[in-house]
Amino acid sequence: MTRILLVTLALALAAPAAVALTPLERSVQRDLDEHGFEDVDVRSLSLSQLAAIHHAAHLNVKGAAKRGRIRSILGGMHNLRGLIGLDG
Repeated sequence: MTRILLVTLALALAAPAAVALTPLERSVQRDLDEHGFEDVDVRSLSLSQLAAIHHAAHLNVKGAAKRGRIRSILGGMHNLRGLIGLDG
């Protein structure tokens, strides 16, 4: 019984640390969600991408132009090259 309690306690304490986001990651996740990129997990992005997305999201640019900048930074399946298989 004690072993089960200790394992449960250890898992409960470890779980929040595994999903905690940095302030920059939280901010970028909000920016991505706001601009239609809800499927992106910020934990998969590099620090350079996080910084670039944060910058692009707060430029004085509106709508599609802002989404285009963010899409370009994300790369992969979020841009045309990724959709047709030209991205790495």
